[in-house]
Amino acid sequence: MRGLIRFFGVLFLIVFVIGCTSDDSSDDISLKQPLMVEAYVYANEHVDHVKVAHIHEDGEAELAPVNDASVKLTQGNLSVNLVLKDEAEGIYEISDPETVFSGPEPLTLEITYNGKTYRSTTTFPPAIDSLSITNDYVNISEAVNDQIPLTTLSWSEAGDDERYCVFARGINNDTAATYAIQPSYDSPLLGLNNGHSVDLYPDHFTYIGSYQLYVTAVNEEYIQMYSDNSAPDLRGAPSNIEGAWGVFTAFNGLSVDITVE
Repeated sequence: MRGLIRFFGVLFLIVFVIGCTSDDSSDDISLKQPLMVEAYVYANEHVDHVKVAHIHEDGEAELAPVNDASVKLTQGNLSVNLVLKDEAEGIYEISDPETVFSGPEPLTLEITYNGKTYRSTTTFPPAIDSLSITNDYVNISEAVNDQIPLTTLSWSEAGDDERYCVFARGINNDTAATYAIQPSYDSPLLGLNNGHSVDLYPDHFTYIGSYQLYVTAVNEEYIQMYSDNSAPDLRGAPSNIEGAWGVFTAFNGLSVDITVE
């Protein structure tokens, strides 16, 4: 999960700041302090990452957190107001961890800030039915051949033409050996995967320590974040937030535990 958050933080800061002045399809987005949103909902899990920020008035590169927004999630008859979780980052969560979302009905995000309401809708992608790992303990330092995978993740296909992501999350901070490592550019933990299995090599891992590998099909709005349509000048940044920049998306996956040393 940390890798996912770090990816979006960098991507939003670069892509949206450069792209917001040049995308004709986004003329309705205010170019003065445009709101930046990143919101993730995991099926049947506590919602704890709806991040709201805007560009500093004085032009600083770092985004300014928004701590006084009204944030609401709705699915069918269930509507929940979120509370501020992290003032330094402008992150909101549902206060009751037992309140979760799932199922086929659309999810709606509504953010009200400075008298204006921003909305977005997404759905949960198809679920995978099974997830397995051939080896849940791997030792990078003892790998004798970097051409032989240390372990293999495999899962059932969620549907035709689905694309998948593998997230490293739930890192055990109590593990003394936990620290980040720089994976290779082609690590399946950092991009989209078309098949329903991935081989993991020593240079694919993002962290040394104990954590989870979470596998999920992903929606189109997430896929667009990897699109090369904005290259080479990063114009035309994708957004599925009405009146703002950012992404609101849902995941519907399974996880397995792994220890990497």
